[in-house]
Amino acid sequence: METDAVIDSDLALFLCAPITLDSSNFKEELFELKWTGEDIDTFKCLQDFNQSLKADGSAYWKKLSDSKTNVKANLALGPRNMMVKNYKQWKLGKEH
Repeated sequence: METDAVIDSDLALFLCAPITLDSSNFKEELFELKWTGEDIDTFKCLQDFNQSLKADGSAYWKKLSDSKTNVKANLALGPRNMMVKNYKQWKLGKEH
């Protein structure tokens, strides 16, 4: 992957979070349902910028998953930030 962008270790970790969570840590049975080859390729590319992701991706996923479901931390966000955190966008109407 060629890029002029500057990616440091922290940014790589930050960028891997949604990929890791959305893919359920790349569970094989969810391939093509929740993640694709492009997701894993992007994750592997970002691993080059943060060695801790290479060391133990499962620990990273568990930390993210635990944080996502931490009731006390989520309640501390308040109603507005909870809505922002859980924002989803969709279109109403007929499917084509």
